Amino acid sequence: PLTVTVVDSILKHKQQFIIKVVPPRDLFYSLQLSIVMPYFYLSDGRSPIVYRGIVGEWVANVWTENTAYFNAFEPMDTRTAAFRAISSTSRDHILGRFEVEDTTKVTVNPLLDKQTDGIFDTGGILRYNSENKKLIYVYSYKNEYLVIDDLLQSKVIHHTIDTISKVRIKTKYNAKAKARSLASPAWTVNNRARTFKNYLFVNSAVMGKLEPEEMWDRASIVDVYNFNRDRYEFSIYLTNIKEFKMSDFIVNDNK
Repeated sequence: PLTVTVVDSILKHKQQFIIKVVPPRDLFYSLQLSIVMPYFYLSDGRSPIVYRGIVGEWVANVWTENTAYFNAFEPMDTRTAAFRAISSTSRDHILGRFEVEDTTKVTVNPLLDKQTDGIFDTGGILRYNSENKKLIYVYSYKNEYLVIDDLLQSKVIHHTIDTISKVRIKTKYNAKAKARSLASPAWTVNNRARTFKNYLFVNSAVMGKLEPEEMWDRASIVDVYNFNRDRYEFSIYLTNIKEFKMSDFIVNDNK
């Protein structure tokens, strides 16, 4: 069964619940859980399907199905969600938008900047900032992020403090399988990202010039940007727990 673990904000008490999926489904390919209160979403872009339910009730009903395949999903409000997909015509990454009422309206726009292959080079993290009603897309392999309006009509390009402006990856194409794969290890610049109010929090994968190497080994570094002012503000060091680095994080109010 699908289960969800709920932990309080001081990390002392936890509960486990079974999520009931309606109608029942045995097979998922790439299931992702997203929370935008009061709803939770279960999305599987390879099926493609999105379920939605009320947090606390943990019953998930079909929200939208068979409208678009996707490989990233981000809820925006009670009626809309953003996604990243591969264009059926260009075979490049594009961004899209679900608007769900009686039926689902899908809008797509090729807003991502291609440097090499259009897939690996445009890899990144898709986030929605509800306070500013903006989508933010942080590229994984270069020092750039996009601030996009919630209708996917325009974008503003900003840069992180890292100096890697060009994607450092090589790809190869397998004609028999009709698939592209990495031919060299990817040089990651940005690991993870979150946004809250006017700020973007980026977990950097590149050690800064002035950062001591021993601190890099003992902590994860989160760089904080004010994206409305296009300005780097400061960095936070999150020390490892035992030998383990941070695998993800959430920002909310003063926590």
